[in-house]
Amino acid sequence: MKMKQRSIQNIKKAFPFLALAGLLAAGGFLRIRNLGACSFWVDEVNTYYCAKSWNQTGKMLMPSGMVNERAPLHTVLTAAGFRVFGEDEAATRMPSALFGLASVLLAYWLAKRLFDRNVGMVTAFFMTFSPFEIGWSRTARMYTLLQMLTLFLVWAFVRGFEGNPLPVRGGGTARSRLRQIPRRLGVSPAWLAVFAAVLAATFYGVHFLVLFLVPGLLLYMAGVSAVRWVLARSRSCPPNKYSITALGGLLLAAVAYAALPGVQSMVRYFLSYTPPWAQGGSSAQSRTVLFDFLISDQRFPLAALFFVGTLMIVSRKNRVGWMAWCLFATTFVMLSLVFSHRVPTYLFFVYPFFLMIAAYGFVRLLEGEAALLQKDARTDRVWIRSLFVAAAFSIFFLSPWMRIGLHIPFFGDGKTNLAVTFEEWREAAETVKASRRPGDPVITSLPQVALYYGLRSDYCLNDAALEQSKTENFPLNADGRRVDMYAGTVCVESLDELRQLAESRTGAWVLVSAYHFDHVNYVSAVVRVYLTNAFGPPAKTRNGTVLIFHRIASAEGRP
Repeated sequence: MKMKQRSIQNIKKAFPFLALAGLLAAGGFLRIRNLGACSFWVDEVNTYYCAKSWNQTGKMLMPSGMVNERAPLHTVLTAAGFRVFGEDEAATRMPSALFGLASVLLAYWLAKRLFDRNVGMVTAFFMTFSPFEIGWSRTARMYTLLQMLTLFLVWAFVRGFEGNPLPVRGGGTARSRLRQIPRRLGVSPAWLAVFAAVLAATFYGVHFLVLFLVPGLLLYMAGVSAVRWVLARSRSCPPNKYSITALGGLLLAAVAYAALPGVQSMVRYFLSYTPPWAQGGSSAQSRTVLFDFLISDQRFPLAALFFVGTLMIVSRKNRVGWMAWCLFATTFVMLSLVFSHRVPTYLFFVYPFFLMIAAYGFVRLLEGEAALLQKDARTDRVWIRSLFVAAAFSIFFLSPWMRIGLHIPFFGDGKTNLAVTFEEWREAAETVKASRRPGDPVITSLPQVALYYGLRSDYCLNDAALEQSKTENFPLNADGRRVDMYAGTVCVESLDELRQLAESRTGAWVLVSAYHFDHVNYVSAVVRVYLTNAFGPPAKTRNGTVLIFHRIASAEGRP
């Protein structure tokens, strides 16, 4: 009997480690399987060129010669990965996959620290199978690195700011009493220094969005201070580390904004800048796009569980849960109501906190029902409780978001991974290279992607690229022409120029992504009409993501 009880206890002890190992194995499979199957998405190829250039020249250069130092830390790590994995689509995406997998583990540790092991395990489960997490882990961009560092930053902050106050001996010199202040407040200067250093490195080396953690933490501290003041027996509640830090942070931010012109210009730039792809009728102009993303069918029932978790954080006065809520809610509100454009991508770095609170709501609901089962002696059996938990988890296995996540590694080129929709430039480039005659001009909407697949473009047909070249005052070429900033390809600036290029040659090829063709920010309505009338119906790649217009003219130049 004792041996049986000891075996059961050993299984209980080993189960969390085995479950976490199983989740990491599943997460690795979902993130790495068929990683190179899809063509490069447009921003991915920028990562490829800069990482390759870094290995060759020590500079982050695009084929146009433009220095592209966005997310330099991610570029350097991708370049290091090239030395191990080679230089192709899978190798370029591998760092993102590894950072995404590391985020699963960090989210588990942080949720365990903030809540408990059960919440940590459910959070890891959500992170493992979420299509949003899987999709960005399979895309060669800096976002999974940003998420991983964000989780570490919050971990460092908790270690540095949320320690328990320790007893301090009286007496001693003034210097010794000064050193005892952190112990009295329950803070660790070493961990707070790590937090500050990693925050600065992430801001300069990965993405400015990490600064959104600061107002989130200030809101957290202000909320804790307010609750302590309300619950205090005396309204003369003495200042504490929460109120001091919150007021000090707000005062420092106000002084920096008022006294430093550089800070003012940076804030104004980030608040007002709207990239060409987010202008016009783009969904990025909708104030509700992030809310619609969170409550969509593809994420059922996570939003409902997040709402339940939020109510439980408030009703149970869960201080650390309030921290996780503030980090997510502050970013959500600022992106939705303050900044000029918004996309779910920008929410990705704090998405684990959304999943964490949903996990908290789910676990507490489960524990409440399990407590009711425990009151009945007839159901006080391990297998009944296990069956109950399995039945509760079945809702996730039946939910669209998990079913989609399990299929993502098997999606072919031209399909979405619930983060981006890949375009079949590999297939389009091969089609043109096989049929192109010498002298036929090639005009593309994404010349840098076509170039990677061995198709050099003569001209770029992309109004957003032309506008960006003008806005950024990118240097003209030797002939005084505007070129796109990435491939250095001459931009088509008018319908008359396009007509002359197409009709003065014996043949012409125009490759346009279907997304660009359908949005006036990239291809104007008059150009679309001309292409359709002059070239006829386009050929399409297998899944229709790239349109291939081909015009054959007679010897006299007439069709």
